[in-house]
Amino acid sequence: MIEDKQRPTIEEGIKLGFLEDKTVFLKPIFRDGKMIKDKNHQGYFMWEGASKTYVLNTNAYGELIDPFKNEQERKFFESMLSLDLNPRLRADNFWHKFGVRIIKDVNLMERGIPFKLNNPEDNLRVRILKLSGEVIGPEDDATLHHKFRLIDEDYTEKQASKDTDQLEVIWTFFGEIKDSDEKMNDFLSIYLATKGLAKIVPKDSS
Repeated sequence: MIEDKQRPTIEEGIKLGFLEDKTVFLKPIFRDGKMIKDKNHQGYFMWEGASKTYVLNTNAYGELIDPFKNEQERKFFESMLSLDLNPRLRADNFWHKFGVRIIKDVNLMERGIPFKLNNPEDNLRVRILKLSGEVIGPEDDATLHHKFRLIDEDYTEKQASKDTDQLEVIWTFFGEIKDSDEKMNDFLSIYLATKGLAKIVPKDSS
């Protein structure tokens, strides 16, 4: 424990960039297994009730990775939680006992696990997840090593809006070229080239 002085506020943490006023969800990266392909099967992704615990990862020297950007950030969290969060402590190290336990249940599979980034402990949990090497962002390319994604609460709505905007641009562009055989021909030639099909569209194509 550290001396309990006047604690900083959540608002101060957000202003300093140490906390964020948003919620993120940890969601599984679904892949068809070699044996189990039915998402409704109790053994899909993980067996029902099975758990996995993430703790602060270590570097190549076996030392705990520092989850903070600088000392000021660490001191802020220490003041908020009245704890010593130095990852280099040899005895009574907070990080030896603090982890993130993920349990497979309906909530995980359908909604994901929420973490409020304006909550100091949730914020630390997300830092552990990001340093685990198995958790990526919503648009990062997933390898077989990756197990989960951290997705903003409104990501799906933003993505849907983005897709709608892109579709609008596509149809606007099509409307501009559809009455010109030359422009349509040029467009299709470029499209085929980007697909590795180096073909010239015949001028008399319909």
